[in-house]
Amino acid sequence: MRRIATRLAGACLIGIALAVPCDFADAGSGLPPLPAMGPSLRKTVAFQTGEQPGTIIIRKNEKALYLVTNKSQALRYQISVGRDGFGWTGTVKVAAKTEWPEWRPPKEMRVRQPDLPA
Repeated sequence: MRRIATRLAGACLIGIALAVPCDFADAGSGLPPLPAMGPSLRKTVAFQTGEQPGTIIIRKNEKALYLVTNKSQALRYQISVGRDGFGWTGTVKVAAKTEWPEWRPPKEMRVRQPDLPA
């Protein structure tokens, strides 16, 4: 079963991660290198899955995003996850990609945190 909803957030992060200026290489991945960012650094890891290469899997309990590269390997990124009760669940199909989208806090969020911009 594909967990596309949790992958949607990761899809946004992948574009940002790959667009960051580079200063060292991640040997063997074929992707551009990333600058040193502590625990957020991309790392190639053993990852057994039946998912297709290119699939993004987010494991909230590990605070990790996995980009599947083959049936036994993935690129792992350390990520932040939302507070309990504010996370995504289920499946969603990614319908569009926008670089640097404009975002404003929704009305419900501004009610909880009035100091946020309108």
